[in-house]
Amino acid sequence: MQTGYKANGKDLIHQLDLEDLERRPAEEVMRVALEHFGRRAAIGTSFQYTGLVLVDLASRTGRPFRVYTIDTQR
Repeated sequence: MQTGYKANGKDLIHQLDLEDLERRPAEEVMRVALEHFGRRAAIGTSFQYTGLVLVDLASRTGRPFRVYTIDTQR
């Protein structure tokens, strides 16, 4: 799957290392991940703060994504 992000003729997702990912804005990391993984990507959340932030970031990309929930009995 093509991400639209190219460097040296290869998909950017295959060239990113952890240090590079840490320098990129969260919105860009989410967008690249959703573009690359498509329907294989899913966000797991128990609807606490962190999970809600990820769902919000994903929704702002305008790309479809899946969410699965975790019941923590809280």
